[in-house]
Amino acid sequence: ERARQLQSSLLTLSEEERAVHGDLLKAEEELEALEADVADDLEALERAEAEQAEVDVRLQEVLATKQEAVDEINILLRKLWPVHVRNLAGRGRDLESWEEADRDFSWMAGVYRMIRGKVVAIEEQETEIRAVLSEMELAAQEVRNRVESVNTGKEALLAKRMDFMDRLAEVRERQIDEEERLKLVVASI
Repeated sequence: ERARQLQSSLLTLSEEERAVHGDLLKAEEELEALEADVADDLEALERAEAEQAEVDVRLQEVLATKQEAVDEINILLRKLWPVHVRNLAGRGRDLESWEEADRDFSWMAGVYRMIRGKVVAIEEQETEIRAVLSEMELAAQEVRNRVESVNTGKEALLAKRMDFMDRLAEVRERQIDEEERLKLVVASI
């Protein structure tokens, strides 16, 4: 009687093991899908990092262009300042002719226009820098989101694998225990 109960218990455990293996197949399919998602997320992360690197290069180019414009304005102002001081001090009294005054005025107006053009260029570059910084922040946020997604996917994958391994080990352990009991009962008969 005890042997039949143990055999019945072993059959139940065998069915349970088959069910766990069926769950294993489902879990393996889910794991494969999850691994594919993680791989997709890693590819997207690599693209986002590459995009962020491109934006960083662009920012460095814009900053260099801005610095060049600032340097040019400094040169123009250093050249213009002595003339401006002379004009303020003498109010044009040391000019010898109307033509010289007109030439000085035209030259000053040209320098002012050049400076104004450089100032406008700097303002445009600052606008571009703000846009580039905004793009960099978006790219950085995308990278952070992808990293979080990859980590979440990896954690879910690990949790599923651990759960499956625990279930399978438990069923096998119970099955081995029942087989040992059956052997003892059969040996005692």
